[in-house]
Amino acid sequence: MGSPDVRLIPLGDPGCYPDAMNDRERLITWLNEAHATEQTMLQVLEGHAILAAEFPEIRAGLEAHRAETLRHRDQVAQCLRLLGREPSSVKTMVATAAGIAQGVSAAMARDAVLKNVQSDYAAESAEIASYTALVAAAEGSSQTEIAEICRGILDEEMDMAVWLEECIPDLTVQILEDAVR
Repeated sequence: MGSPDVRLIPLGDPGCYPDAMNDRERLITWLNEAHATEQTMLQVLEGHAILAAEFPEIRAGLEAHRAETLRHRDQVAQCLRLLGREPSSVKTMVATAAGIAQGVSAAMARDAVLKNVQSDYAAESAEIASYTALVAAAEGSSQTEIAEICRGILDEEMDMAVWLEECIPDLTVQILEDAVR
């Protein structure tokens, strides 16, 4: 009876867990998800800005953030290229369709603009969580350029969340006052 062939594999070795993604592949997956989210938000913000025509400050803020979102999408694509990948075309197509649907979903509601701002605030919170994780993952994978790009996006997402949060009380009061008239 011979002894079994035992082989020690360092924990950092991607072959250690053949069914699991390695850190690089996981980072690529998360970047693709962030890219798809940015693509969705482009459509959502466009629809929400159109519906906010009667609220010039809200509309201008949403249009400005749409321009940032376009830049974010391109920056995430750049991160993927730094890892030798292109954004997932399937995720991009699905995200575009989802964004179009989301962008007009509240169009029938009387208080559509408020509901959209609340929805955008929730989306910003999810993006903040995503980019916080991406920064940590990139730093943990020694991808300093990707970490810096994601940190810059994170800062802008946090600024937008603060702006949206500040808009909600005044917008709510305005809509309530309009309903009384």
